[in-house]
Amino acid sequence: MGLITVEVSIEDLPITPTLMWSGIPLFDVGDGIRLVDYCKNNNIAILGIEGFKVKGSKRVPDMDCIVDFSSSLNEMNFALKSIDASRAIIENMSGSGIMMEFVLVRV
Repeated sequence: MGLITVEVSIEDLPITPTLMWSGIPLFDVGDGIRLVDYCKNNNIAILGIEGFKVKGSKRVPDMDCIVDFSSSLNEMNFALKSIDASRAIIENMSGSGIMMEFVLVRV
């Protein structure tokens, strides 16, 4: 039997996104780190991250900033591993102007 996951709505967390885009919370690097730290302290796993650059009225995907941890979901300590990897990835994007959308779950 596989793990049971429950999606976590970012809107229900006490972390304010950098901006809302058509109802979707987006985070810059600094706010993304705050979200990751909150997840670590509250046993919330990061299932995925999608990075975008906002250009005018468009959200343009950045193919170098798409992370999917779903294939590791059944690994021991998945939540902590996803958080540590996410933090390292986000810290490397400092100064890039990337905005990120997160998919969070409780395992």
